[in-house]
Amino acid sequence: MKKKTLGIFYGKTCSGCDVQLLDLGEKFVELLEYYDLVFWSLAVDTKFDELDKIERIDVAIIHGSIRTDEQKERLKYVREKSDVLVAFGTCACYGGIIGLANLLLKDDVLKIVYAQTPSTVNPEHVVPSPITPINDVKLKLPVLEPWVQPLSAFVHVEVFVPGCPPPVKSIEELATFLINYAKTGEKPTRSIIIAEEKSLCDVCPRNPKASRKIIIPKFRRLHEVKIDENKCFLEQGIICLGPVTRAGCDARCIKANVPCRGCMGPAPNVIDMASKFITSIASLVEIDKERMYSDEELIKKLEEIPDPAGYFSRFTLPSGLIKHRVKKG
Repeated sequence: MKKKTLGIFYGKTCSGCDVQLLDLGEKFVELLEYYDLVFWSLAVDTKFDELDKIERIDVAIIHGSIRTDEQKERLKYVREKSDVLVAFGTCACYGGIIGLANLLLKDDVLKIVYAQTPSTVNPEHVVPSPITPINDVKLKLPVLEPWVQPLSAFVHVEVFVPGCPPPVKSIEELATFLINYAKTGEKPTRSIIIAEEKSLCDVCPRNPKASRKIIIPKFRRLHEVKIDENKCFLEQGIICLGPVTRAGCDARCIKANVPCRGCMGPAPNVIDMASKFITSIASLVEIDKERMYSDEELIKKLEEIPDPAGYFSRFTLPSGLIKHRVKKG
């Protein structure tokens, strides 16, 4: 059987997904029995220009979101050359933590990075331009796109593998899918998500559904309370995004006594994690005393939550209903 070709590429990323791929161990070696690895900068000294010599790529795995014009053009080029495209990791699927930059305008991001960080010495507040001269040599630099966006904002994606980084179980399922594709050549008829078709709460070891009802007495941060490991985080006033987050991570954070932050992306039938979660917890805040409070007082209680955007949209802002800040005027 002739081997198929596999390329691993990246956008705006920390490269943690690269490392996680290697956690496949022997399964990765098995995968290479069916694929020739034609591009992977982390493991092989390959440059992007070498793609011109490759006629087709059967499977392209891309991690990271899209922030620059160069990343956008490379994504489109890879899409043209590949039969199956895999968005690997939450940044590629939904925008990821990097997407929180969308809370600022592009010019504000550049100003902060090049002029306002404590470790930056730049008294003239010089911000690099697309063509930047250094020692009489002009360098063409990538230009920031206005906003961070996931891969699906620009191209069609066959397979989504969420997680920051994706859990090993999901990567093993991806490897099984790729081996089957190598054997049969059958592509999915529609986009698939390698994760579970339920929310994290449905599989939570603390089983919040066993409670008669959840009442949030007061919002607290982790350091402000001794956490009961057998009780739902929300019942203790700790923000946990389990109700709106897709299962598939084996509740690894919950089992470590850490609340879910939503890295697996939205649960099935949830369009926007932030708005869904806000409406959910608004109905749980001191529900037993709800009639005693006015709307203004309930809003004030919700305002106890520090950095709600960072809490509720940490991994999915670029793919939510409100994807970025709107410029006034």
